[in-house]
Amino acid sequence: MNTTYLISIIYGRILNIVSNNQLLNNKTYQVEVTIDLGREIVNKYIREMYKTIKQSNPSLTYIN
Repeated sequence: MNTTYLISIIYGRILNIVSNNQLLNNKTYQVEVTIDLGREIVNKYIREMYKTIKQSNPSLTYIN
């Protein structure tokens, strides 16, 4: 995983926390932010794996 990508998504989460400070929502709770960060990392990993597999088998679709 690219370090620059990880830093950018963590920075985005920090900006989300700062912008939602003092608001009555769940976007600043540690669990919600951690789950969102984890989903983003898993999605990036799945995309990268799909690109790698797609190069070796061009007839493969994402659904398969």
